[in-house]
Amino acid sequence: MLGDTLEVGLAVSSHVDGVPATATFDNVSIRRLRFDSVNAIGANDACGNLDDDGVTTAFEGKGADIWGTADAFCFFDRPWTGDGTLTVHVASVENTDPWAKAGVMFRETHDAGSKHVMAIVSPERGIAMQYRAATGGPSANAGVRAGTAPEWLRLVRSGDTFASYSSEDGATWQTLGTITVSMNATLFVGLPVTSHNAAAFTTAVFDNLSIERPESGAMARMTAWPGL
Repeated sequence: MLGDTLEVGLAVSSHVDGVPATATFDNVSIRRLRFDSVNAIGANDACGNLDDDGVTTAFEGKGADIWGTADAFCFFDRPWTGDGTLTVHVASVENTDPWAKAGVMFRETHDAGSKHVMAIVSPERGIAMQYRAATGGPSANAGVRAGTAPEWLRLVRSGDTFASYSSEDGATWQTLGTITVSMNATLFVGLPVTSHNAAAFTTAVFDNLSIERPESGAMARMTAWPGL
């Protein structure tokens, strides 16, 4: 019997001691990759339900905001090391406030004042790339455009450079912004949701999540689809 945590990857053997063998792979896929946990970040007493029907995931989150010098929100996430591309379709965001937010995020820690970069969609304030470049420092916008859910969002990490994109159809993408934020190699990646109303939950509905990691000049893709 295998344990809950193990290693998964691509194995190659030449079957001859001292003689290397070369194997070429492409289109690597790990299906149904899941995030590990739901975390209430900052001054946030609880997160709500997480319902996955195999096609969409509805995630109830609350909190005052992801902004300023300290955040309060719910984060459906997992640890991640190195570069990567996170893409999701935000089907809807309940309007508990014009600045309620749902999207994709790279975040250094679960502390309220952690450095982070995210791409979000709101009910009435548009689509934005937002970030905190220093622990406990102020938040800022790297790009904002008009729009609301349903919307595709993409966030790409390459070292300390982060780029974000949005799309109406998942095929044609617009650049939201690019920003440099120095973060640890190992951090957290996931879906942030804030109601922008500390007394209420907002429900965000996601589908078509994928996480891609560059490997040896190609993209080794880990996909959670159609559900999360």
